[in-house]
Amino acid sequence: MLEDPEQQKFLDGLTRDLFQLSIGDLRQGILDYAQKMEASQRNGFAEVFAHASGSLGYQPLASRIASGNLLEDIAGLHSRLEQGEYFDGFGWDEDIYDERSFGDESWAEELTDLFSMTSELFSTGELDKAKEAYERLFAILDLDGEIGIFSGPLCAADMLDLDLAINRTQYLRCVYELTPENTRASEVAHAWFENTDFEDAITLQDVDRCRESDLVDMDTFLPRWINELQARMQERPNSRVRKLLVEATLFSGGLDSLAELARNARVAQAELYRDWVVLVQSLGKDEVAVATAREALDILAEPGRTRAEIADILATLSSCDQSQRLMARREAFRSDPNLCRLVILHTEEAKRTNSAQSMRNEIDFFRSERRATEISPATYLALLILAGQVEEAINVVEAIPGAGRNIEAGQKILLPFLLLSVLEKPSVLPTTGSWLAQLWTGIDQIDSFLWNLQSTDFFDSSSEVAKLDRNNDMSLAAILMERIKVEQLSEEQRAARIRAAESLIERSVVQVVGGRNRPLYASAANLITSRLEVGYLTSDQSGAEHFATMLVSRFPRHRAFQQEMKRSRQNSKILQR
Repeated sequence: MLEDPEQQKFLDGLTRDLFQLSIGDLRQGILDYAQKMEASQRNGFAEVFAHASGSLGYQPLASRIASGNLLEDIAGLHSRLEQGEYFDGFGWDEDIYDERSFGDESWAEELTDLFSMTSELFSTGELDKAKEAYERLFAILDLDGEIGIFSGPLCAADMLDLDLAINRTQYLRCVYELTPENTRASEVAHAWFENTDFEDAITLQDVDRCRESDLVDMDTFLPRWINELQARMQERPNSRVRKLLVEATLFSGGLDSLAELARNARVAQAELYRDWVVLVQSLGKDEVAVATAREALDILAEPGRTRAEIADILATLSSCDQSQRLMARREAFRSDPNLCRLVILHTEEAKRTNSAQSMRNEIDFFRSERRATEISPATYLALLILAGQVEEAINVVEAIPGAGRNIEAGQKILLPFLLLSVLEKPSVLPTTGSWLAQLWTGIDQIDSFLWNLQSTDFFDSSSEVAKLDRNNDMSLAAILMERIKVEQLSEEQRAARIRAAESLIERSVVQVVGGRNRPLYASAANLITSRLEVGYLTSDQSGAEHFATMLVSRFPRHRAFQQEMKRSRQNSKILQR
């Protein structure tokens, strides 16, 4: 402990500030300071850093390559990390608004250099040395799961200034070339899959291309490699193994072998069929892709996302066969029902049939198959509305006690439909300054309305729909508006819908305000104002005001909610006319 309190205070503050800086910012700050020094100060200042560099045993990259002590350098860094020399503590970082480890982050640059040195060994053909160095380097990264080792705002791998996928590919090439032919497949598989850090989308083709010379003995390696991959698929199916299996099968026997693999698969058959369809389509063989997709839909009895993606592909390839296109859209929705597929199916059905009856057919299908619970509440409510079964949709929501996804779906889909359906001219709502209009446009922004869908890549199974050809103007709100326009409601039906809407609003407001969920007070107030706007537009101001007053008066002590209610009314252009 320093005797001078002021000096101790200074050092404590300096330490705190230094730990807030990245290595790059720290170096730049030191250089900026050095530029302003008088000549007489420079030598002493430089000696401080020369001494620090020597005590750390850190040399420039070129010097360490020349020294030939790569393995010693790796071992030294490993030892210093395990001893906690780069870790000072764990705490809150205001810059990233999260907790992180603090300390000396120079380990990241040193480890980056060691990886670069190893890659240079690989490039010069010293595969045996590169293999051993890579194994030791990956062992260092494996320390990331332990506390008190690394410092920095990111995980260890992400702190490095390099593309680790290249280094991993080079390591796999080392294993391939240095392993005897009879054990090569099993050793490569072990290196590929037992290292949990190897999550990159590395392919056998990448391993082949990372050196100028081709992989040797591929004719004997591929059958054994396929056997290894199939065994791992049986034990623990995953997309990484499956993609490598598809690649190896193509290398070995082409599309015919891939077809045989998909047809005879005991695990991940749907995914293998999808890979087959996507690959054939990517080669421009649309007729073969159509036949393959139809075969897949016939073979795959179980519904699911992958089966739906195959049906989506079939639909995109069937632009000249409207009957097949409609069938594919129907199969896609029934395999993996969501709002996006519902809108697309409804649009297709509306072109050639009674869309309401078609939607009723879908309801009957899910009920007969006892699969109604597989549909999300939002999708099911939208399906009921499009089928003309609005009263049933109301009953579904009202039958659910308390809160939950059904109430949320009712608020986001059923409520705006009920409110707009009682208006004489619902399509002429102002686009701004109306909470009712905002509630309506929010239909196309709810979480389960998956418009951000991208094409499925052969080596990317994460996308929701494969090559979905949709119209940019397609929206659930627009389709629901068309449904409203064709309705002919009696006064009794309008009154029933108003009561149902008020019930939904009341449940939502009680849930928010009664639960003191302050961040949602404004949204709750806007729901009430939406009802007031409907009252103004239907010349039923007294009924709407009575409902609003009754509901708001239930929370006399919630001044924050009262203020939000006042603000919401003031911001409504409809009420301020």
